[in-house]
Amino acid sequence: MKKIAKTVACVLIGCCLDYANSVLYDTTEKNISKLEMWANAQSATAEIWRGKKKKEEETTGQKYNGLPYSIGRP
Repeated sequence: MKKIAKTVACVLIGCCLDYANSVLYDTTEKNISKLEMWANAQSATAEIWRGKKKKEEETTGQKYNGLPYSIGRP
């Protein structure tokens, strides 16, 4: 079962990469630069968000979903 799941995952990832490559084929350098700038900005925003959530978790003792750690534990 694990082997089948791994194979399916690899096929899906491979298809996505093939599609992305076909979309970007023959794209201008200017558009690639714009895409890189957008991806970097998105990554930076995600890091800031994760940092705020992590800091909130440390100071309030809560998980990302806002529930106390004691809920759901025996």
